[in-house]
Amino acid sequence: MKKKLLSLGLALVSVVTVLAGCGTNKMDYKAAYSDLNYKYQRELAVVNGSGVTCQPTGTGYFQMNTEESKLVFPGEFGFPGSQSGVAGYTVTFNDGTCTLTPPGGWEITAVSSVLYVYNKEQMVQGQFVPGRIDTSSGSDVADTETLKNFMKGYFMTADADYTFTDIYLGDSSRMGVHGHCVVNTSDGTVVINCGMITNNQTTMTYVFTYSGAENQAKEDIIKNMIASCSIGGYAIKTL
Repeated sequence: MKKKLLSLGLALVSVVTVLAGCGTNKMDYKAAYSDLNYKYQRELAVVNGSGVTCQPTGTGYFQMNTEESKLVFPGEFGFPGSQSGVAGYTVTFNDGTCTLTPPGGWEITAVSSVLYVYNKEQMVQGQFVPGRIDTSSGSDVADTETLKNFMKGYFMTADADYTFTDIYLGDSSRMGVHGHCVVNTSDGTVVINCGMITNNQTTMTYVFTYSGAENQAKEDIIKNMIASCSIGGYAIKTL
């Protein structure tokens, strides 16, 4: 491969030399140069392992390939001698009242104030939806019946296997309820984890789902993800 690259490079030099002293046939040599340069850039991309095919566009620039609608650059861009940054990050949302410090393996997408999360390896998807509430209404603590009514309205059937547990914020008293439900659908079994929490005037609901039978590994990453979310500086705790 390197010999081929060297040969193409020498051929390019030869054509450039001819172009410098050429007269009437300069257009023919320009075409030859363009073709050789294309081949040279293509082989160079393969040697560099970038997988990018450079193609002359006639404008002095090269057309680069894309993968999944993303431009593939022929090399790394960064400060010379620098090292990779520290893994991990924190997302602050809902006007700063809520934070999420997700474990590794999760993709996060923010749409308005809602955070959509997805774990590709375990095929688990979920969402966190923050909000506000008037505490004077007397609904400052989430009620199990409220969550039951929500689940019954959408996916809890008579033969569904479901449980409810309390949610705490930090070391505080009960501040919400978590629901777990296994349901049968026309496409198979679906496992659902959802919850609702309040802290003063801030509210939070979340829903996580995955297909197939109940799986402890999936349940563990869901629990860890929920625990990575804080409301008013207090981490969510489920039992």
